[in-house]
Amino acid sequence: MSEMLVGYPPFYSDKAMSTCRKIVNWKSHLKFPEEAILSRDAKDLINSLLCSVRRRLGSKGADEIKVSL
Repeated sequence: MSEMLVGYPPFYSDKAMSTCRKIVNWKSHLKFPEEAILSRDAKDLINSLLCSVRRRLGSKGADEIKVSL
Protein backbone atom coordinates (compact mmCIF):
# COMPACT_ATOMS: atom_id res chain seq x y z
CA MET A 1 0.00 0.00 0.00
CA SER A 2 2.78 2.39 0.88
CA GLU A 3 4.40 1.74 -2.49
CA MET A 4 1.15 2.53 -4.29
CA LEU A 5 0.69 5.80 -2.42
CA VAL A 6 4.31 6.99 -2.43
CA GLY A 7 5.59 5.50 -5.68
CA TYR A 8 8.41 3.34 -4.38
CA PRO A 9 8.86 0.65 -1.71
CA PRO A 10 9.36 1.92 1.85
CA PHE A 11 12.18 -0.47 2.77
CA TYR A 12 14.14 -0.68 -0.48
CA SER A 13 17.83 -1.47 -0.49
CA ASP A 14 20.17 -2.81 -3.17
CA LYS A 15 20.93 -5.80 -0.94
CA ALA A 16 18.25 -8.28 0.12
CA MET A 17 19.63 -8.64 3.66
CA SER A 18 19.53 -4.89 4.17
CA THR A 19 15.91 -4.81 2.97
CA CYS A 20 15.06 -7.58 5.45
CA ARG A 21 16.70 -5.67 8.29
CA LYS A 22 14.72 -2.54 7.42
CA ILE A 23 11.48 -4.53 7.44
CA VAL A 24 12.24 -6.19 10.77
CA ASN A 25 13.24 -2.83 12.27
CA TRP A 26 10.46 -0.94 10.51
CA LYS A 27 9.84 1.45 13.42
CA SER A 28 13.19 3.11 12.87
CA HIS A 29 13.17 2.87 9.06
CA LEU A 30 9.64 3.77 7.96
CA LYS A 31 9.58 7.38 6.86
CA PHE A 32 6.84 9.11 4.93
CA PRO A 33 8.57 11.43 2.46
CA GLU A 34 7.42 15.04 2.52
CA GLU A 35 6.93 15.10 -1.26
CA ALA A 36 4.32 12.34 -0.93
CA ILE A 37 1.17 14.09 0.20
CA LEU A 38 -0.47 11.48 2.41
CA SER A 39 -3.50 12.03 4.59
CA ARG A 40 -3.37 11.20 8.27
CA ASP A 41 -5.81 8.36 7.56
CA ALA A 42 -3.45 6.86 4.95
CA LYS A 43 -0.51 7.01 7.35
CA ASP A 44 -2.61 5.52 10.16
CA LEU A 45 -3.75 2.67 7.90
CA ILE A 46 -0.19 1.84 6.86
CA ASN A 47 0.94 1.90 10.50
CA SER A 48 -2.01 -0.26 11.57
CA LEU A 49 -0.86 -2.95 9.13
CA LEU A 50 2.74 -2.82 10.43
CA CYS A 51 2.46 -4.41 13.85
CA SER A 52 2.23 -7.79 15.52
CA VAL A 53 -0.24 -10.22 13.98
CA ARG A 54 -2.47 -10.08 17.06
CA ARG A 55 -2.85 -6.30 16.84
CA ARG A 56 -2.90 -6.01 13.04
CA LEU A 57 -5.93 -4.48 11.38
CA GLY A 58 -7.81 -7.35 9.77
CA SER A 59 -6.54 -10.04 12.12
CA LYS A 60 -10.14 -10.60 13.18
CA GLY A 61 -11.37 -10.87 9.59
CA ALA A 62 -12.33 -8.67 6.67
CA ASP A 63 -15.26 -7.14 8.56
CA GLU A 64 -12.79 -5.44 10.90
CA ILE A 65 -11.25 -3.65 7.93
CA LYS A 66 -14.63 -2.69 6.49
CA VAL A 67 -15.74 -1.18 9.81
CA SER A 68 -12.56 0.90 10.08
CA LEU A 69 -13.16 2.51 6.69
